[in-house]
Amino acid sequence: MGAHPWHYFVTYQEDLNEALQLLREWEFLAGRYGKSFGFLESFEPFIIENDGEINPRKTAMNLIKEYGGVEEAISAVVEAAEKDGTASILDIFCLSEIEEYDAVCPLQSSELIEIFGTLYPSVQMVKSTLIHESTNEWVTFWESIGRGTGRYIIYYEAMVPREIFFAGYSFD
Repeated sequence: MGAHPWHYFVTYQEDLNEALQLLREWEFLAGRYGKSFGFLESFEPFIIENDGEINPRKTAMNLIKEYGGVEEAISAVVEAAEKDGTASILDIFCLSEIEEYDAVCPLQSSELIEIFGTLYPSVQMVKSTLIHESTNEWVTFWESIGRGTGRYIIYYEAMVPREIFFAGYSFD
């Protein structure tokens, strides 16, 4: 099937882990996670299971009630996705200094210079270089991400951190 890329922009905050956890919660509450529970964009009130059985869609609020809390519900969704992952930030649990499964790590200084030519990329640099598939830098960045992992970049405006760009790939 192949890994699915994902990416998000969030407002910068000094505690990067808190920014990550808030993003995970936001995406969960919005229902934007994997095939096992379906995407809200489909607007279907049910899911057709692999065995052909039709089941009502489990909303985030239903899952929170069923599992007793947001983190417990997110864990259930991740577990239900099994080896494929959720194809979202829900597969990422923490920050790391190096590439690890279930984690995001920063681009190193040398990577920032190679891709952007600066340690302080702007939002325009990030969007034009990493979102559009037309540059060698795009290839360099996306090929640096393994399945089930992610990277993050803090981007700047007048040398002040403004937002965090999280990007990664699902497991399969």
